[in-house]
Amino acid sequence: MAFFWMGSENDPFSNLALEASFCRLAAKIGQPILYLWQNVPCVVIGCSQNPWLECDLAAMDADGVLLVRRRTGGGAVYHDGGNLNYSFCLPEGMFSEERQYGVILDALRSLGIRAERTGRNDLVAGGKKLSGSAFLHSNGAALQHGTLLVESDLSVFGRYLTPEREKFAAKGVKSVSSRVANLTEFAPELTIERLCTAIIDAFSAEYGLTESAVLPDSEELERETAEFRAWEFRYGKTPRFDRACSRRFAFGGIKLLFTITNGVVTECGVNSDLLDTEFPAALAATLTGVRFLPQELAEAAQRVCTGAYTEVASWLATIE
Repeated sequence: MAFFWMGSENDPFSNLALEASFCRLAAKIGQPILYLWQNVPCVVIGCSQNPWLECDLAAMDADGVLLVRRRTGGGAVYHDGGNLNYSFCLPEGMFSEERQYGVILDALRSLGIRAERTGRNDLVAGGKKLSGSAFLHSNGAALQHGTLLVESDLSVFGRYLTPEREKFAAKGVKSVSSRVANLTEFAPELTIERLCTAIIDAFSAEYGLTESAVLPDSEELERETAEFRAWEFRYGKTPRFDRACSRRFAFGGIKLLFTITNGVVTECGVNSDLLDTEFPAALAATLTGVRFLPQELAEAAQRVCTGAYTEVASWLATIE
């Protein structure tokens, strides 16, 4: 007996928490669970990625696009209401990439879309990427999840996923750019609903008769949702990286050299041609230990930025 669940929420944090719960349930009952879900506009990064490197955080904040970190590896992806996410939650012994990819490929073929799998865990058609997947094996459970572009707004990908990378020297996994396409390019009448039906039918054909899964305990789900939503997970899991930013003011030039570990400034150097020898040291000291968020840096700097130096605090509020 196999199970499936059609997500009704579009909150990415609760969706990831529900996925994790389904993985634990699959390991417990020894049966596969298919989970289909959608998110509000968000950028989802891999477990080892750097959001400051992968994303234009300022543009995302301005447009209300959420930053989300998943527990699987791989690169950064953009989600909106035009794409469908799928999760195969399995007991470890049932994990088979061939079977899981086969379900998605069979579903696409039933819709008239001839897709194929490529070496980077992607599905492509006509030389364009339609879907990418990521994997996780933990505590007797296995997960393969991915996203299928149906009618997503491809025009915004570059707005959120192309920051000024020359500013950074960083460790961590960088995303690989690919040509992407919506499934509607190959099947113009396709809808999310039709795709869901095709995937569930292909899943049933592969794993046997399916029925609706049982939702986990609400307290457990709320607790795990809060973990995915927390700043410490989304930003604080970032590998160490260095960031330099500079600006010239009427009173002189300032260049800040940050070392950031787990999203917090662990070292700060200030290069300056100011005649004032005390301010650069005071600024470096007050910024050390602060989370690398513009507003928090600005608030910390206000402790030492008086007089003309208030411009420095205002500038820090705008850095990306």
